Amino acid sequence: MTDRLTPDQTLAAGSEIASPNGQHRAVMQGDGNFVVYRANGTPKWATGTDGRAIGGIIMQGDGNLVMYDSNGPVWASGTDGHPGAVLVMQDDGNLVIYGVDGTPLWATGTNITMMRVTGFLPTMNGFHFSNAFAHAPDIQINILGQNVAIGDAANGLCGGMAFAARDFFQAGQRPPARKDSPTSGVLFDLLVRRLFDSFEIPVGPARYAALMSPDLPDHETALSEIGLAPHGRAWVTIVEEWPKIRAGIDGGMPMPMALILIKDRDVFQMGNNHQVLAYGYDMDGNDLSILVYDPNCPDDNNVRINLDLGNPRQTTRMWHSHIDSARKEVVENVFAFFSQGYAFIMPPAIPTPDPAAVERSFKITNATPGDQLVKVFNPGDTAMLAPLPAGEFNVPPNQFGTWVFHKMLSQVRLTANDRFLGLASPGDAITITGDDTVEFRNTGQLAMPVRVYKATDDLMWVTLPGGQFTVGAGEIFRYTIPADVTTIKAIINGQRSNAVRGQVIIF
Repeated sequence: MTDRLTPDQTLAAGSEIASPNGQHRAVMQGDGNFVVYRANGTPKWATGTDGRAIGGIIMQGDGNLVMYDSNGPVWASGTDGHPGAVLVMQDDGNLVIYGVDGTPLWATGTNITMMRVTGFLPTMNGFHFSNAFAHAPDIQINILGQNVAIGDAANGLCGGMAFAARDFFQAGQRPPARKDSPTSGVLFDLLVRRLFDSFEIPVGPARYAALMSPDLPDHETALSEIGLAPHGRAWVTIVEEWPKIRAGIDGGMPMPMALILIKDRDVFQMGNNHQVLAYGYDMDGNDLSILVYDPNCPDDNNVRINLDLGNPRQTTRMWHSHIDSARKEVVENVFAFFSQGYAFIMPPAIPTPDPAAVERSFKITNATPGDQLVKVFNPGDTAMLAPLPAGEFNVPPNQFGTWVFHKMLSQVRLTANDRFLGLASPGDAITITGDDTVEFRNTGQLAMPVRVYKATDDLMWVTLPGGQFTVGAGEIFRYTIPADVTTIKAIINGQRSNAVRGQVIIF
């Protein structure tokens, strides 16, 4: 799609030109109206010629932009006498006719305020890998000679990536060019350190908890208006937090910001929120679109947070948007956002990844619908009783884990959910395809208790490990069959059902 009409070119009914950034369109509508739209569908200017039988609009060779019906011209820009002029839909939202010398001859006056941090773009200054990490502890602490793992990188390091991206920018450096997510080393340690910095303990978790709470209204209340109750999410975002973020961008620095994506009283769900780095904004009256580097969308310069600043006392829709690989817009609701306290640290020198380290690891992908607990054993440990260091980790569905071989090892034994997978060597890529779960699907209106036994246990004295649970109404529960069991029997509300791996039980 082009952004302009050149001399003697006609824009037919049903066609449009669009700004290079995709945020503004000039549409020749089938109803005869020529309209400038924002990306959110808001019309900003029109010729007012709807209801006419007009086949299109032409950028004439004499420089005049004209619309005709069967009786003659019905609208014109009045710029004739400037042969060679062109019509351009600009990134700032203004539709302009330029003469051959670059002089603007006519415009719709629909330009918006555009602010960018000079020199910052996600494709240049963001990390080129996604916020998707293999299962590995964020940090390990040695306690009485034992390495105790804390955290799991697979839950995401978005805050660390946002903070570190600003560190590199402020230091006048580019992030490492690598496109694979690190699992250890200097860069991984930096991201983990900056992740913990982004938590702003103890203030940060309290801010998340307050804005996540379902008890906090999205709008103002009579008590919040007089200072006797906390302000609603819209007020906090628009009145208190956005001005801080804007001031940083106006001052030439990208600003870390936290996005509230859930409402939940359970503070352990805090990790379901997100962190990004704002580096620009477009302001069209009260319509605000913030450009962000999103660690979940590497090398994407068009990720935005959108909202209307017009009425902070009322519930305000906010949303995160980007274009996916299928060129479709993906939209996620945002309930609030806030600026994050940031202090610069000089990023360390990041060594180029050692190809030998990659070659000393194997990758294991879970292609089953349930979690897989992977254990790694010494090849001589035929009983598989003691996993090797860091050799026990969980791999959720459609995710992967890696394990780096110790220098003295060239082969290991693997199990997944205690089923023997075989031997693995450095460089191997292993996929778990066998589904060792039974799916219990409750389609009723009441929660149902379930007890699971070996099929041969006629007396049903002892349930299998983890074999006593409740499946809520309309919910699904996956039970992992122990490795030494072939067939199970399940008692659901007094009814018996036998099952093997991969089976679905509907009740």
